[in-house]
Amino acid sequence: MNGVLCLFWLFEICCVRFGMDSVYVVEGGGGVEICIGDIVTLSEDAGKAILKVYEQADENWDKQVKSDDSPLTRADLDANDVICSKLKTLTPNIPIMSEENKQVRCT
Repeated sequence: MNGVLCLFWLFEICCVRFGMDSVYVVEGGGGVEICIGDIVTLSEDAGKAILKVYEQADENWDKQVKSDDSPLTRADLDANDVICSKLKTLTPNIPIMSEENKQVRCT
């Protein structure tokens, strides 16, 4: 959850400094441009997915421990799904690597 909140705050700062309609050009992304406002919306949606899980009783969090002994909950997976789904829409030709996804080969 902290990663999503950090992402959200980072883009909130960008929006205050550059404006919600500012565009970020993705390095190595073939000229892909992303509106900062879209990233803020993505972050907010991921945060809502997290809160939806954490508003439930603890036994519904589907707590697991990963092979590196770090915790994993339904909130982590749901937020990852939201982020990856929206990033695929915003940047369909750029591979996504995340802690919860299988790693993809980048060429």
